[in-house]
Amino acid sequence: MDNIVKGNISFTTDLEKAVKDAKVIFLALPTPSSRNDSANLNYVAKM
Repeated sequence: MDNIVKGNISFTTDLEKAVKDAKVIFLALPTPSSRNDSANLNYVAKM
């Protein structure tokens, strides 16, 4: 919580705001397991 208050980390759905002054960008996307237990990267590929 301290880092949110200090402005060190933030969360948004506004893409322009998110990347404007960012040094690092983390994307949180679902990667469910495929039938063979490998990661299903369909959501990642759509980015």
